[in-house]
This record gives sequence, structure tokens and C-alpha cells, in this order.
Amino acid sequence: MLTQRLGDYLQNDDKFIEDFLTIVGENPGSCDEVWFAGDYGFPPIEKHRESAAKIRQSAEKFRAAGLRVSLQISNTVGHGQYMSARDCSGLVYDGSAVEHMTGPDGSTADYCFCWNGENFRKYIVDMLKEYAKMKPYCVWIDDDLRATNHAPLQQGCFCDACIEKFNTKYGSAFNRKELVEAINFGDISWREKFVEFIRDGLYDFTYLMSKTVCDVSPDSYIGFQYCANGGYTGYGYDFIFDAMRKGSGKNPKSRPGGGAYNDHNPNEQLKKSFFISWQNSMLPDYVTEIRPEIENLPDVVYGKTPAGTCFETSIYLASGANAMSYAMVMNLFDPMQYHAKFFRDFARHRPYWERLVKANENTIQAG
Repeated sequence: MLTQRLGDYLQNDDKFIEDFLTIVGENPGSCDEVWFAGDYGFPPIEKHRESAAKIRQSAEKFRAAGLRVSLQISNTVGHGQYMSARDCSGLVYDGSAVEHMTGPDGSTADYCFCWNGENFRKYIVDMLKEYAKMKPYCVWIDDDLRATNHAPLQQGCFCDACIEKFNTKYGSAFNRKELVEAINFGDISWREKFVEFIRDGLYDFTYLMSKTVCDVSPDSYIGFQYCANGGYTGYGYDFIFDAMRKGSGKNPKSRPGGGAYNDHNPNEQLKKSFFISWQNSMLPDYVTEIRPEIENLPDVVYGKTPAGTCFETSIYLASGANAMSYAMVMNLFDPMQYHAKFFRDFARHRPYWERLVKANENTIQAG
């Protein structure tokens, strides 16, 4: 399965959709699925409602052309400070009761939020209900579902409510400074308890999101877009996949990745393939669809060549993937005629890629 992620500026553009479907039709096998994207940022729920309604209309055009339609939730807890460039007025305004993510030193992230916060969770639930009306094949949750790298914070969440919940759960009486001291320099059991606490909170939040989607769209799968984020919450994301499986009632899907945004230095693609192999090795057995993302960012014509994109596809499939997704048709100013040569190469390489996937399957079956 080859998937194209569509930029939110393009997914409702009639001329773009017409050109896209024409090029895909001229190159059979070059694309099987498209991913739409929910609004990036945290606008009022009414704005999400309007965007979701437009997406539903566009989705029918792709379905009528024989393409599968999925959806990316562009942000949950928030990517970082740069989200200030988008509309975040649904959560960030004077008097907002939303719970912001807090670092170990007590500093807060203006555009990232605590996954345990009830006000924040209600906003996310209301948003998901709108987008799930599209009945997507799979809902992909983006990689800000993590406890690290939320500029200007590196670790979270140490808000007052989280510290109180931690103390209640483990019978302690730490303030923020004392908790950080215990995690870093105290008995190892406190570090273990903190990892468990963070994982449990993210599990509950992920379960809530997965169940919300499938309550509205029972046939939808849930997928996780993620990077190799280190050991702050313990290695591996089995707890996220477990929550997705329980909340949706179906086996979740994996989109590993991170890095290699152009092909100026092909060694970056090899480096990323090692990250992907490591991520694949830590997946639960029930996660059987592995669909890395090839990120031709920042979406400019000098970012990545068709040859570089096809080579990258090949090495990721050789690293254990059995599907692929592309973030390349994302820019409002790139004509589809530029991308046509990518689709021609995808169609030409597809038989080779299918043999790679089959070889991997045979190797796994043989033990």
C-alpha cells in the first residue's frame, strides 16, 4: 500500500484534486490511499466542525476514484511553541481553564497541554467526534503524543495536578522540586514509579481518543505516528499500542520515522532506516502493518528527487516495512506537474517493492 498525505491547504482544492486524480489514473499502482489532515493548531471546535465537513465532501471524490481515505489528527497534546503560527484560540485565550504542560522546573508550554487535564481532554474528544464522521479507514495520531520535546519544554508533565495525582497514587507527599530530586537522585523505585505514572496517563488519554473515534466510526482503525524518542518513558511504545487496541477493538497500525527530510546527504536515509528497524523490533506482535513516512520536507522542489524518494522507499521496505506513506504533496505552490515524475517512478518501482515485502514475509514465516 502506497499512501500520499495531503497538505491541509490542498485537500479541499478542486483543481488540485482533479490534477492529482488524473496523474494517479495515468500511473496505475502509484497510489492506493490518501490521508487528509485535521486542522493544525487548536482552533474553536466550530472551526474543526467546518473543516471536517469540507473534508467529508473531498473524501468522496477520492473514494469514487477507487482510493482509500484515511485521516491524520495533526496534533493532540501539541508539537511545540511554533504552533503559535496557527489558530490556537480554542484553548489559548485569557481566562482559559485548560491545563498546560509543565516542565520539571515549573515552566509551562504555551501551546502544549497536559494529557491528564480534563478540560483539555474534553476539547480533544469534541474535535475527534467531528473528524470521525468522515468514516476514515484509519485515524493516524501524530507524533506529538509523547512526553518529551514540547518546546520550550523537554520533559513533562510536572503540573500541580499531575504531582497531586502522583502523590495520591503512590502515597508520597512530594512538591515539584522534591519529586524531581527523587526521580534523578533518589531510590530507583521513584524513577520506576514516575515512568509508570507517565505511561499510565498517556495510556488513558490514548484509550479515550481511540474509543471516541470508534464510537462514531466503528470500522475505523487507529494508527500511531511516532519517532525514536529515547527512554524518558521507558523504551518502546507498547503501552500506546495497547491502548489503541483496547479502545478500538482492532489491531493498531504503526508509522515509524523521524528525520531524512531531503536527499542532500543519502547517509541520513540509512541512519533513519536504523531508527525504523529499532522501532520495528519493539512493536507488539499484533501490530502487523508498518508504514514508515518518507518526509520530503520542507515541501520544496529542491527537497528530494524522485530517485532519492524511491531509494528511500526501498531501504525502508528492506528494513521490515510492508507499506509506505509520503509527505510530499503538501505545498500550496508546487504544481502537480512537478510531482508527476514521482508517481511515474512509483508505478515503475512497485513490482520490485512488492517482491521486497514478499521476501520479508517469507523470512518471518521461516523464523
